[in-house]
Amino acid sequence: MVHFPHFLIVLVINFLLIVTDTSYAVEFQECNKFSNKDSRKFSDCLEYSFSEAVRKSEFGKIQNWLKNNPESNKNKYSDYLTILMCGNHADMSEGSRPFKAKNRKEIIKTTDMLLKLGASFDAMPMFSIVTPLFCVSNRRDSQVLDYVLTRIKATKKDLDSCPYEGTDPAHVPLYRAVLNNDLKSAKILVKHGATPDFSIMENETALKVALENNNIKIANWLLDIGASVNKKDENNGCSGKSVLDYALEIPENTKGRKEIISRIKMLMLLPSNFKEKCKK
Repeated sequence: MVHFPHFLIVLVINFLLIVTDTSYAVEFQECNKFSNKDSRKFSDCLEYSFSEAVRKSEFGKIQNWLKNNPESNKNKYSDYLTILMCGNHADMSEGSRPFKAKNRKEIIKTTDMLLKLGASFDAMPMFSIVTPLFCVSNRRDSQVLDYVLTRIKATKKDLDSCPYEGTDPAHVPLYRAVLNNDLKSAKILVKHGATPDFSIMENETALKVALENNNIKIANWLLDIGASVNKKDENNGCSGKSVLDYALEIPENTKGRKEIISRIKMLMLLPSNFKEKCKK
């Protein structure tokens, strides 16, 4: 018998509900017809209405509903926060599309309301495979990101983590910001405690992914703040590709290639770097 992941089953069920169930409405007040009849339909209807309001940038409508219609199930507020930051069930964009600048103020206000009602950036609802914290790091919006990290008092522990099954470096916030070539967000993450050299798998660091993607500007910034140049990919940093190897693979006609290669070679010779010993 084939066993499918739980989150995939949930996504399929939600998709079928959206296309077949007449309980879905665009206006929040339309959901009231289910409030005393079917709690599941009432909850699904509200979630769909919230998603539609986000899609249409109708944040005033959302804020009015949140103010006047408190949820008895506090976990639902984390579901709404996930939709706001990550996208809806069918979207699965994990926040990969930037927020519209004109909506930034209202997104921040809506976020603040949800947090006051009990939403959490660390929650992972059944329909999602990432947290709102990862998604806001993936939005390429340093202003919203800075607000969120300040508002929730984010710590190094919060940022040096991978919300996606614990093994995918592309879901570490700083790593993803670098992967997005988003220097502003990367700086915000480090300001709030993200570790430049943090890795969860074979020393896959932000510096290596910057070099691998020819992001020389970000690579130089990471070197400025002390990113390691000595750890290799395998065997606890003792073998495999090095930072220099990644730099040498940058196409020869790339601006800044020669300079960053020279810089890495010089850093590798500094006495302070000899303290980084292999632990086989």
